[in-house]
Amino acid sequence: MNLEDTIRERATEHLFDERLVREEDVTITLVSAVGPEPWKAYFLEGRVHPHGVLRGGRILIGLGIEDPLAALAWNVERGKKRVHHLWVDPDARRHGVADLLFSLYKKHVSPKLIAVGPFTPGGLAAAKRAGAKLVYGKLIES
Repeated sequence: MNLEDTIRERATEHLFDERLVREEDVTITLVSAVGPEPWKAYFLEGRVHPHGVLRGGRILIGLGIEDPLAALAWNVERGKKRVHHLWVDPDARRHGVADLLFSLYKKHVSPKLIAVGPFTPGGLAAAKRAGAKLVYGKLIES
């Protein structure tokens, strides 16, 4: 499994006792000639794998929950919410989707953004633009 597949799998992985807690309409411009398109942001919460002990959640952007365009996964460690995985479909990169995910996280999950690495170059840049406190800010070679 390559790095891309691993990040996507971790960011979109179902949680134990997962439940949908919120939906929000968002717009994303993937093709400038088409303009802004309507998408949905889905906020899910549950317990995190592998043992289902930690509380956590996911934010998915897509036309449905099962095949997202982008995903952010977070959990609570030592009383603090931390973002562990961020994945954006290759066709949607460089269109502000990662920035939108971090913005939605700060608005609905926690105003304090703590992002845990290691990071891809794009993930690190997005976390820095969002003003995240970086934990283990090492880059991964892709």
